[in-house]
Amino acid sequence: MKRWISFAILFLSSPAWSLVGNGGPSGGDPKAVEFMLIADKVCSWAKNSLAQTYPEISNCPEIVQDLRASLNGPQKARLAFTDKKLYDQGVSKFAVFKRATKSITVNRQHWDASTLQEKYTMVGLEIAGLSGVGKRYDIGEQIDAHFYQIKGPGETKKASQKEERTSPGDGVNLIQNPGFEESFSLEPFWVLHGHPSRSGVDVASPAHSAAHSGKNNGYIWDGSKRKKNFDLSQAVKLKAHTKYLFTAWVIANNTKDGQLGIRNLEGARIAATSFANNNPDARTEPSNYQQYTVAFNSEENESVVVFIGYSTIEGSSSYINLDDAVLSPAP
Repeated sequence: MKRWISFAILFLSSPAWSLVGNGGPSGGDPKAVEFMLIADKVCSWAKNSLAQTYPEISNCPEIVQDLRASLNGPQKARLAFTDKKLYDQGVSKFAVFKRATKSITVNRQHWDASTLQEKYTMVGLEIAGLSGVGKRYDIGEQIDAHFYQIKGPGETKKASQKEERTSPGDGVNLIQNPGFEESFSLEPFWVLHGHPSRSGVDVASPAHSAAHSGKNNGYIWDGSKRKKNFDLSQAVKLKAHTKYLFTAWVIANNTKDGQLGIRNLEGARIAATSFANNNPDARTEPSNYQQYTVAFNSEENESVVVFIGYSTIEGSSSYINLDDAVLSPAP
């Protein structure tokens, strides 16, 4: 299985950066104004709702205040939008935070293309990172699941594919970016737990595609040969007391205790099925994928988390490919 990693070093002094700052809030940049308005709401909700579990998030009011002050003051603004792609350790990102400089940088194209719900999750992830939250992706899941509560009734809702999918209607796939075709990054749709050597979206080349269908697929790959645990997850809004089916296509190599399933927002497992190692070769092909299905009843839950995860085997490299995930009401 071939992997290509692009490394980029981005400097704030580059002409490609569009810094927001000086001369009023955000220097008049509407993107920064929107970012800060969202940051206020996310921070207020997170401090009141999550500080007991994630005490570091209590720092978020000071973080937001510092960001806003830098936009109004003479110093270089700590919130920036850029046309360049952003990378963190070789992985493409929608946004990048740096605790050393207390700064956040956002890719302009991704911001413009994101739905309001995706923006809330993105802002929350970056603010949590600056606040020092270790499990910031868990906070991202919580923000995504409680989006309508955080947003409140006073803000105009942007019609979007994501908001339609997260409505618990019948006959629709409730998973966002189920085939990894909507983004070159796992974020903001999918949340990675653990620290593999590499993870992200495999993009097809003219010569080869590792996807089950379409051009792309998600993946986790680890070459450390140490014992680790990983999973990809996504919070999904659905109807309570309703039967659902969660299906996905998976390729696995040298994994242990592989599971595909559903848990509630507190982390308790609702239902799961095991997946097998089904590709001993280094190169992945569409025909290698195997489909797995989990049936479950949502019971009192109005939001759940779908996940796929595994443990590594000491002394062996491992990987999984994931594609064409579907969560829909059972027929």
